[in-house]
Amino acid sequence: MIGFSTKKFNPNGTNYMRHGWYLSVCNGVLFSQNDNWGRKYTNPINEDDVVTVIFDLKQSQISYLINQKNLGIAFKNVNESELYPAVELFNEGAKITFV
Repeated sequence: MIGFSTKKFNPNGTNYMRHGWYLSVCNGVLFSQNDNWGRKYTNPINEDDVVTVIFDLKQSQISYLINQKNLGIAFKNVNESELYPAVELFNEGAKITFV
């Protein structure tokens, strides 16, 4: 899961349906705290893909780019002014690199 979290992020819990807006990299499905989840957004992300997450505060929306290809708006009406980049890893040996 990759996206943005609210300040309520729990490092020892599951956040993707409670605290923020996320893209599941294993299946390309969106999840959010606003019950806006389960919608197919893209194909699964591959190991060497570069994922960019954009929060447009003025437009109150979140979008993603995969390898610099804009996938369009993932979430609208994101009414939080204080968001934090967030990643949740579920599989043993999973890894992520911030660039």
